[in-house]
Amino acid sequence: MSAPLAIPFLPIIDITPLADPNPSPPTAAARRSTIEQLSAACVYHGAFYIKSAEIGGLTRELRSKVFESAKRVFAVSESVKKEYNVVREEGKEGFTRGYIGVGGESGSAALEVKEAFSYGDPDTAQRLNALSGPNVWPSSDDLPVEARNTLEAFYRGLVEVAQTVTRGLSLALGHSETFLSDGYCKGGEKISLLRLFRYFPASAAANLVSEESIANATGSSAHTDWGFLTLILQQDGITGLQIASSDPEDPAKTEWVDIPPIPGTLLVNAGDYLSLLTNGRVVSPLHRVVSPKQERLSAVFFYYPDYDARIPVLSGDGEGGDSGSIARLSLFRDQSIVLDESERLKEDGEPAAGQLQAVSSAKPPGRSNLDAEALSKIAFGDYISAKWAQVARNGYA
Repeated sequence: MSAPLAIPFLPIIDITPLADPNPSPPTAAARRSTIEQLSAACVYHGAFYIKSAEIGGLTRELRSKVFESAKRVFAVSESVKKEYNVVREEGKEGFTRGYIGVGGESGSAALEVKEAFSYGDPDTAQRLNALSGPNVWPSSDDLPVEARNTLEAFYRGLVEVAQTVTRGLSLALGHSETFLSDGYCKGGEKISLLRLFRYFPASAAANLVSEESIANATGSSAHTDWGFLTLILQQDGITGLQIASSDPEDPAKTEWVDIPPIPGTLLVNAGDYLSLLTNGRVVSPLHRVVSPKQERLSAVFFYYPDYDARIPVLSGDGEGGDSGSIARLSLFRDQSIVLDESERLKEDGEPAAGQLQAVSSAKPPGRSNLDAEALSKIAFGDYISAKWAQVARNGYA
């Protein structure tokens, strides 16, 4: 007898009823069920799997080609990776296009044993602001045009899926279907970002980093995502992603739960901006990636609000409106400051010194108190550009 299938920690939600603009009565009923499931998942977990069928043209065949293309992206020579390495311009550090080598970014003091390739909207041909502009691709001699076309189609498809989820969330929060998309995310696809990640197994770390760095190595440091939504396509059969789960009756008890890939699904997690916008009702989950036992690929789409959107501030009487909740959001942590894992899981409600940022400019220094008034005057895009500067580390020269 075969072993019973494990029940996933996170719910699996079919969002296809949200894509029908003129639903029949049965579809309308399914649509209401989807909205209810989205509401519950956002409140309890801040993350969920979705079945999106072929919304955005993301067929099973295309998803398979994404990983084939990702392998080609990472198979180019080291000299090509250095030639097309991310160049961070002063004042425009958020514009990350190209390769990021092992140790090139980290959200903590840990060395993240992964490499990445970063690209954005394929239809943006010129620099519009600090987060948008043309992509950087290796030449066709190094990366086949077919692989590039697949990855660009994947970006466009994820935008459509994210917009579909956003419409459902608007309804789940009791607003009109276009409340979030028109009010906060209009044009967000132009500054959003897609990252291909290649995580190396712990056994390979010795060949990639110095001996003294191995003890402090991980896949991806514990963090919350800064933006609106994150959509993740995980490679089948290899688990590395984990979400922190707290006991509602004893929040100090936190454990890491594996979030394995489920074929035919995308993983969605809410970001800090969405959590703030809902006054803490929607959870922005703390998550990390542990070094896998074998090489692991994933594609992560960071869906952002509009560049000029202002960052909401939690009110004191909100469902998440306390200093501890704010302190746990990576959006307000100075991630250039060394924080160990115990600080990241601190649950006593009092933020440690330097964990919160006061925003008096687009590049705020770490401070112990959050300047809400100053924060509300900063454009989301300017702030996020500064955040990318914080996580930059020494990667390719």
